Amino acid sequence: MSRFSQYQTFIAILDSGSLSGAARALNISPSAVSKQIGLLEQQLGSQLLLRDNRRVSATVEGAAFYKAAKDILARVAEAEDGIHRNRSEISGLIRISCSKSLARSPLFDHLAAFRAEHPLIRYDIRMTDRIENLDGLDFAFRLGALGDSSRHFAKRLVQSRLVCCASPAYIARHGKPETLSQLNDHPLMILMPDNLSDQLRRFLRDEKIILDRQRHHGCDDVETVYQSVRAGLAPGLMLSLTIEQEMRQGLFIDLLPDENLPVKDLSLVSKDLSLAPRKHRLFREFMTASFQAAP
Repeated sequence: MSRFSQYQTFIAILDSGSLSGAARALNISPSAVSKQIGLLEQQLGSQLLLRDNRRVSATVEGAAFYKAAKDILARVAEAEDGIHRNRSEISGLIRISCSKSLARSPLFDHLAAFRAEHPLIRYDIRMTDRIENLDGLDFAFRLGALGDSSRHFAKRLVQSRLVCCASPAYIARHGKPETLSQLNDHPLMILMPDNLSDQLRRFLRDEKIILDRQRHHGCDDVETVYQSVRAGLAPGLMLSLTIEQEMRQGLFIDLLPDENLPVKDLSLVSKDLSLAPRKHRLFREFMTASFQAAP
């Protein structure tokens, strides 16, 4: 059993907060994790971890060793990359989670561009509006607040403004609201309350926009909002990032361009990449540059 393997196990325990989390991250059994840590503590002659029923934490010695072990493995990974960088193409699977709201964003253009540069890369993509942890994932593209990311690396990619938009056909038939309060006079296609973010729910409440099912249409999916706006059925609230092309082509009209509607961050969340494969570091760098280069 290599010393490096023991270091990786120790780091994975503290990163995940439990022996079982480390076992999942490393794809080994919990008993193997426990055995490796026992051997490491025995070899060092020091207790590295404090264990209770809910969580594992580092002792004072363990916290110092955690930093040193990460530095050692990072230098080893960097040395290996230096050897292989010019000799091998990156390959393999990158596992991604992203909100359904991003289905019409530039994300998929950027994914295609990255694979065009690295044709041996494959993607496993989960489209979900649930906030998931990163078990079984390499990256998560997340919109809005990142309340659970304290143990993860989060890189803000871009900001996206909420746009209240309608089609030219809708405006021709029903007119154009001049203020937020006048939205109560139009049958919005809006996500049902359980599907609205806390930020948007507070904003609508503060602006006295009444979420009344006898007044507005309801749906449980952002694609329904998009199709309703495009067909001229109703105005809708959508992120600017997802309708840039439609706005440029005049298919969607911003009804309230001077109003301060909410802004959301799009962030790329990952585990600590200092020990990750080179493909993960290149992916993060590429996505960051691609989103931030957009006008």
